[in-house]
Parts: sequence; structure tokens; C-alpha cells
Amino acid sequence: MILKTPLIDIHAHGDAEPGVVRIKNLFPEKVGEALDHARESALFSVGIHPWYIKETPDFKGLENCLNDLAAHSKVLAIGEAGLDKVAKTPWSWQEKVFNMQISLSEKLGKPMIIHCVKAWQEVLKTRKNQKAAQPWIMHGFNGSAELADQFLGAGCYLSFGEFLFRENSKAARFFPALNKERIFLETDDSGLSIQQVYEQAMRLKGLSMEELRETLNQNFKTVFGGKA
Repeated sequence: MILKTPLIDIHAHGDAEPGVVRIKNLFPEKVGEALDHARESALFSVGIHPWYIKETPDFKGLENCLNDLAAHSKVLAIGEAGLDKVAKTPWSWQEKVFNMQISLSEKLGKPMIIHCVKAWQEVLKTRKNQKAAQPWIMHGFNGSAELADQFLGAGCYLSFGEFLFRENSKAARFFPALNKERIFLETDDSGLSIQQVYEQAMRLKGLSMEELRETLNQNFKTVFGGKA
């Protein structure tokens, strides 16, 4: 049987896989790489990761650079962006850059790929305070079922990857009961193929491969509309 719906890798750093709709993460300084991808059929996200925020007097220049890249038609999402309590970057700068990217997401009408480490409540509070209307995709989610409910209630989606393979992880435990209309799958920098991630998700949720494909394709259309 020929499967009509492609696999979707919502957040990737590695090489492209044939027959996969993939959003590759790029950093703003990799302008050349971004332009190369823009000339192909690839899709990508662009944003400032909290690990790599550098204090700079030219904050407006940084914002303008990101704005120019993010406005490109091949950029489907802003990110990965977010808050990280383990990062060495000063918290005030993390907040400033995160808020700037939220404003950009809202202005351009593009969803966000969110990086969050030990800052769940701060991210939720920021979404509420900024009155963000664009969907946020919490990438590599491994919070509790209670946290999952909070993010879903705030209009976010949850993306899963390598934690689904860890039997005792929070993600693997509550994933089977999670609303399938609010999930995505990803490879990130795990070294896994998206086919492997789909197969693991299929086993955990008790779905056929085609049903999982169709569900995630519909989720993709819901979040990104006609942008892809």
C-alpha cells in the first residue's frame, strides 16, 4: 500500500530524509545556509536559542536581522526560542530576547518553536502576559502530565522525540493518553530517524502508521495553514 501522507519532522538539526516534510532549525548568523535552503524545497525555523544569546549594544540590529530572515516565505516558525534556567545567559537577557521573538511571531503570524528547561511556569506566564495568539510548539517535551495539560490549555502543542524511547521518562508514561490532535514528532539532534520516532509513537498510542501520519498532517495544516 502506498502511503499518501508524508512523515513530518517538526524540529530537526540533522540532514534531510527523503520523503519527509521537515522544519530545520537555523540560527540567524547562518544567513548563507538559510538562503541556500530557501532556494530549495526545504522549510525552516529561525530564532535565537537562549544558550546563544550574546549581550550586545546593537539589540536593534539583532532584531532587524532576525526580522528580515523570519519574514522569508520558507521560514514557517520562529525559534527555537525560550527560557532556560541552566543556560549561562543572564536571565534578563533571556527574557528580553524571548519577548522580542514573541512580538515578531505575532507580527508575522508565524508559530513558535519553544525551548524550555526548568522554566515551565515562566514560559506559561510569558505567553499569558504577552497575550500571544500564535501557536507555540513545545519541542522535546518531557514535563509532567499536569504540565502538559497546562500548556495545551494555553493553546500550545507538544512535540516529542527521543524521550519516547526512555521507558521511565515522563513523556513516555503519559504520551499514550495524550490528545493526538495536539502533538508533533521530531528528531532534534538525537541521531534518530523520523521513521523511528513515528514507529515508537505508533506503538505507544496503539495507532496504525497511516492513522498517525494523517493525524500529524492535519495538525500541521491546523498550525501552519497554507504557509507550507
